[in-house]
Amino acid sequence: MISGFAGAAVLLGSAARLVSGPRHSYVKAVVRKRLHYLTFSEEVLEQFSRDFIDFTPAMNASRGKILSFGGVTLSRALGRIGGTDMAFRIDSFEQKIASDFLKATDFFDAGADTERALEYYAFPNPYTNPCRNALAYQS
Repeated sequence: MISGFAGAAVLLGSAARLVSGPRHSYVKAVVRKRLHYLTFSEEVLEQFSRDFIDFTPAMNASRGKILSFGGVTLSRALGRIGGTDMAFRIDSFEQKIASDFLKATDFFDAGADTERALEYYAFPNPYTNPCRNALAYQS
C-alpha cells in the first residue's frame, strides 16, 4: 500500500517535471535570444522563469504548454506556417517575456546600463508587488 503511494508520487512528480521543464526552457531561451546583449546569471534567469510561469496564465493554458514544448525555433516556425496573425501573436508574447524580464530586474533602476550584470528584484505583478516607479506617488 505504502509502496503504491510512493510509486504514484514519483510518477506524478516526474510528469509534473516533464510538463514544466519545456516551459522553463522556453522562457529562458526567449530571454537569452532577445536580450543577448545583457549580462545576467543563471540564477536570475531561473528565478524569473519560475515567477513568469507562476504569474502568467497563458503559460499554464494548453496553448502555452504547446507553444513552449517545441521551443523557440519550432514555435516561430509554426507561427510562420500558421500565418501572419499567429506569427504576430508569438512575437508579441516573446516581447512580453523580454519586457517582463527587464522590469523584474534592476535594469531600469541602474540607468539601463548594458555593461553590468543584472540583479533580480521581483516579478512585475502589480497585484503582489508594490510599484517601483520612481515617478509614482501616493495620494
